[in-house]
Amino acid sequence: MNKFLQEKLKLDKKKKERTDKMLKIAVLVIVLGYVFFFTSNFFFPKVYKNKEVTPIGNEINMEDYVITLDSWDYSKEDRSFELIFEFKNLTTKLKPEMEFTCMKDSTRLDTVIHKNYGNKIIVRVTDTPRNWQEVYMNIEIDGKYAKVNTNDKEVHMVSHILDRNREEYDIYALEQKSNGYKKQISKIDNILEKEYKKMEIAYERTDELKKQKKTQTKSEKEKTDENIEKIRTEYLSAFEYSKKLNEEKVDLQKKIKNIALQLEKKKNK
Repeated sequence: MNKFLQEKLKLDKKKKERTDKMLKIAVLVIVLGYVFFFTSNFFFPKVYKNKEVTPIGNEINMEDYVITLDSWDYSKEDRSFELIFEFKNLTTKLKPEMEFTCMKDSTRLDTVIHKNYGNKIIVRVTDTPRNWQEVYMNIEIDGKYAKVNTNDKEVHMVSHILDRNREEYDIYALEQKSNGYKKQISKIDNILEKEYKKMEIAYERTDELKKQKKTQTKSEKEKTDENIEKIRTEYLSAFEYSKKLNEEKVDLQKKIKNIALQLEKKKNK
């Protein structure tokens, strides 16, 4: 009888150990699943707030000052941003007060003016969150305000944020501004392709409706004329928009050529 009880106790102990082990495994799986589920983008894809990204080369008029975003770099390794601004002072004030503040939502990031060459300002942001998606830079110069935006899809990725001297910053800023203009042209070309397609469809549809009028009654013709006029309005809208985009494209191409000349002079000094 004692032997039977001993065997039963041993068996119960093994069952309990097996149950405890399975419970630990289950808890571990749940914890790992929780970590994966809430830290990955597999189940929760990134959601952007559709803030318009400031194009590189964009000029911002601040009444007494004009500031241009020449470059915006991000190093994942350094967890840092570096922005280069071209600055034009239209006043007689030699050293206007200025402050740059980088924000991720409502969180203020460590932002400093790394170098100020007067007409060129280099701003750095350190200790950036690893999971950032969108950030913006508030700019305040003598009580005048502006803002530039970027996101992790559009920012220029670099291995490391490098220290440069003034001449190297000038050259790098020109190169990045040129690349920014080329990127803008690429986006314009994509939009133009869609607008040209709209115009082509409008032309074909108008031609088709005009042919249909030959066998239509008076009331049907009136309805067709209304449709033709509607399509014509859409055609003209696409035409005017395409014209505007082509003008912007030509302007950007001129800027790229001008930068190429500046770079040639600087590199051949």
